[in-house]
Parts: sequence; C-alpha cells; structure tokens
Amino acid sequence: MKEIEIKIQLGDLDEVRAVLEKQGCVFESPKAQEDTIFIPNNEPTVPVPAGVNVLRIRRQNNKAVFTLKQSDFGNNLSKTEIETEVLDAESMEKAVGLLGYKKIAVVNKSRQICKFKGFEICLDLVEKLGDYLEMEKITDEDPETVQAEMLSLLGELGIDASKQVGYGYDVIYVQKFGGDKNGQPAI
Repeated sequence: MKEIEIKIQLGDLDEVRAVLEKQGCVFESPKAQEDTIFIPNNEPTVPVPAGVNVLRIRRQNNKAVFTLKQSDFGNNLSKTEIETEVLDAESMEKAVGLLGYKKIAVVNKSRQICKFKGFEICLDLVEKLGDYLEMEKITDEDPETVQAEMLSLLGELGIDASKQVGYGYDVIYVQKFGGDKNGQPAI
C-alpha cells in the first residue's frame, strides 16, 4: 500500500472548509503537529532522489509517531509509508542521528481532517508557509489515476487546484528558507 496525495496551496482556507462542509464533511477538531524531518547525511539537499528514505518524527497530543517515507520514481507525492508509535521521541531522534541521518526541518502546523468519498482531506495551517489542502488515499491503485480522480473531485466542488505543489512541507520549507553558510538547510 502506498500513500498517494495531492497538495494545494490555498488562498482562503475558511472558504474551502465551507465548501466541504456544504457537501457533508465533518471536520475533526484542529490538532497541533510538530514534524521533525531527517534525510541521509550524504544527501546534499532536498528533494531527495526517489527511492531514498526520508524519516519523520511527528509529535501530536503528547504522542510521537516515527515514519519512514520512500518516494516512487517519477512521483514525489506517491510514497511507501511505514509508521509506528514511539515512546521516547528524543531518544528516537538520537537513534536517527546514529543511523546516519541529519535534521533538515521542523515544520509546525494545525491540521483538521475529514473523510470524503473515499479520500482523507486535511486542511493545514502551516507555520511560515500558509494554508494548504492535502487530499490522500492509502491504496495499491495507480498513483496518476488516483491523483487525477482527486483533482477531478476538487474541480467538481469548485475548489481551485491551480496552486498544486509537488513536494511535502519539509521540501517547501527548505526551498523557501534555504540553508546556512555551510549549505545545510535552515531549521
């Protein structure tokens, strides 16, 4: 199974929420998430090449989840994703460093989630980056077909998908804020 998603930068998050609520979507309460992202020490920058493991530790509601993501060749928003809860996020960060990974970004966001027609929709307010809609599905289906279905559904709802982005928040963050004097991404 793969996580297949699209990500769209929004002009007005409240307007999009209202459109979805008119269609019967019921959003969960907002959740604060802190995502710490790691790439292999030998990778000079992001996005990393397809097939390379990117690691994340997500802190939310006094819990931490460790995630390994590996992008498909040719599609940065179709990934193999493996997750497990960890009891000690700080120790996990140390272990990740000992495994040969470096921290590249800490991304903070507020996220609201709903389910709609077999998809999960997330409305994200991302610190320093703005408002986004993520639409995803965990499936073995063809990624391009699933992404086309997502875009079609958003079009039917009148949601502007013209500001679609092809990378995760970590890559967008590093591309926007650059690196330090040694070429390392800013955190």
